[in-house]
Amino acid sequence: MTNTNVSRTYVGNANNPGVNFPDSPANDYVAISHIHPNIGSGTLSVFSANDLAFAAKMMELGHAVDDLTLYLSTDKGTQYALTISDKQKFIDLFYSQIYVNTKEVPPSTTLPGSNMIKHINAKKTYKNLFNKYFDSATGSIKETDTQNENVLSEFLKFMEEADAGVKLFDASPINPGDPPFKDFREIELLNGQPSRKNPC
Repeated sequence: MTNTNVSRTYVGNANNPGVNFPDSPANDYVAISHIHPNIGSGTLSVFSANDLAFAAKMMELGHAVDDLTLYLSTDKGTQYALTISDKQKFIDLFYSQIYVNTKEVPPSTTLPGSNMIKHINAKKTYKNLFNKYFDSATGSIKETDTQNENVLSEFLKFMEEADAGVKLFDASPINPGDPPFKDFREIELLNGQPSRKNPC
């Protein structure tokens, strides 16, 4: 019997802090945990578009479980967990990032060209959302923003507008001395501001 509960750690260095997770892991991803360290341009205090696109790609290609969970800890002191509540919505949002161009799009199983049309529509939707929220020049989510609640609010707006099929949880300590990732409080937008539910 193969042990599917395998934990692997990948670590960058001072010259190259970025780490690429394997596209074809030996075992399916059950959870993906990573950090956003302090880099020259600042630190993103929420999940990046690339973080989410990678998770969607792994799910689409069958390299991650359906109830994949993402964990994030950042140099700005934020800790989040993100769960996928609707796998198909999540994959559809990032479809154009999974298959970067129409030559990579898998053949349709229904109508001729329908996957190509899906790719073209997904690319337009993703580009509009990326420019509005994540683009370094035009987006509202900035690495240089030191107001974590402001960045969180914009990220929640992105999730809501994208209808991404995900849920976000605050995993930061509730009581002084508690470790992070002990309690999880679901976060939703309430009157345009982040609202945390009781720990679950």
